[in-house]
Amino acid sequence: MVYALMYVRNVFSSAWDKLDYRASCLAIYNGALLGGDPISSNVFTLFSGFDDDESPINNYWQDGQLNLGTDNLKRAHFMRVTGLIQKDQQVKVSLVLDDGSAVAVFTISGSGTYVDQGINTPIGSYTIGSKVVGGGGNVSAHPFDVTFPIHTDIFKNISVRFQAFNIGHAEIDSYTYKDIRDKGRRSLPVKMV
Repeated sequence: MVYALMYVRNVFSSAWDKLDYRASCLAIYNGALLGGDPISSNVFTLFSGFDDDESPINNYWQDGQLNLGTDNLKRAHFMRVTGLIQKDQQVKVSLVLDDGSAVAVFTISGSGTYVDQGINTPIGSYTIGSKVVGGGGNVSAHPFDVTFPIHTDIFKNISVRFQAFNIGHAEIDSYTYKDIRDKGRRSLPVKMV
């Protein structure tokens, strides 16, 4: 079994990215990052489009454990999420309570009624690089603002995980825990992250 793992450094931002695939070599050609296939004699344009050879890219983002402003036990009843999404994309929202397992609580759909299909927000081109590649091709997504029930069990710390699982753009701009109830207190203020 070959373990596919590679670290790539962005020379402009100095950030390191951990990638779950390998390349025998990397080069910039006409502003695009190319990677040599370590098994065959092929070259691929990296970071182009929203897929991996027409398959969704495995991904998720999870924040750190938050106490929502109090170390006491508490419950949260609603969550508000805003961002941008393309029509065919879906984002699974999961919660992790006190270092437990992630539990799905909602799916944000690009075709949901909370998505404003009348507004096209440009998000850039299909290929990430230093120049426009090929015909360029600008991509747009639609803003969404959704509030949904989460009705958690009692917890001390909470974490959220967002996972896009179709092909297309998804962007989370903000998320807010609402109706937080501290044990022994009536209600806590809203906690926006």
